[in-house]
Amino acid sequence: MDDGSTDGSGEILQSYEVQIRLERGPNRGGSHARNRGFELSKGEYIQFLDADDYLLPEKIERQVTFLEQSGADAVYGDWQHQFHEPDGPSHLGDVQVSGEQDDLLESLLAGWWVAPAALLWRRRVVVESGGWDEALAAGQDRDFFTTVALSRADIQYQPGCYSVYRRYGDVTVSTGSRSRWLENHLCVIAKAEASLVEADRLVPRYRRALANSYFSLARMYYDLD
Repeated sequence: MDDGSTDGSGEILQSYEVQIRLERGPNRGGSHARNRGFELSKGEYIQFLDADDYLLPEKIERQVTFLEQSGADAVYGDWQHQFHEPDGPSHLGDVQVSGEQDDLLESLLAGWWVAPAALLWRRRVVVESGGWDEALAAGQDRDFFTTVALSRADIQYQPGCYSVYRRYGDVTVSTGSRSRWLENHLCVIAKAEASLVEADRLVPRYRRALANSYFSLARMYYDLD
């Protein structure tokens, strides 16, 4: 999915069209690209992979095997950053051990995070989620993961680091504007809170998790303005 790139990526991708299916269009955001890519896909297992991330060769096979043996709806693993310096060299950061969560939804509400590349989803789960929220300019991955967790899907942890999240400096698409990042994460949390209220599930542990996120955002807003 070439979401309106202007750096020659589309032309490079065209040279791989024997191996891939390429669709190009105007820039409409990452969530639209993911939804459109999913719409075109046919597989039982769905891997979302942003252009700046990569997977180790055995990642898909390990997680497909895990899903088939466990019957889970989705699986997540560990991940690590690859940092690229301005003058060219790069290095891998420490492995971020995602770990098994006592209550995955509670962790997500409180701000726990897993790199999207570290997950593998069953197709049915993505369909039932309604897809990625195209109104969000940041925090889309947190929103999507939280939406699936709110549906009570069976999401399990498989140890092992097979996903790499590349970073070029401190700025990413979602963090390029601090105010945009804050506004969108506030929206993500408010959406989750509204869903819990509607389902009569706003129990004390979820209230505490939401409070932690609201408090963290409030501190960030104070630093910004």
